[in-house]
Amino acid sequence: MYYNLAQLLREPTGSTRDYEVDDLFVGPEGGMDRAQGWVRVIRTHEGFIVRAELETQVNLTCSRCLDGFESQSD
Repeated sequence: MYYNLAQLLREPTGSTRDYEVDDLFVGPEGGMDRAQGWVRVIRTHEGFIVRAELETQVNLTCSRCLDGFESQSD
């Protein structure tokens, strides 16, 4: 996920941008996995502070039995 923050750089300190996340991404084993949540970017005098809360669902393979399973994290 990429966000263009060029406009936020031109705004005063304390300005924010909020983004909802509901996106697919290529997971660690090459499959399509999902991320959901939100991202908040806050302009500071030195750059940005980024806060995010995401839940991910990643499909993985057990290295012992080679069965596939879904791992969820918050």
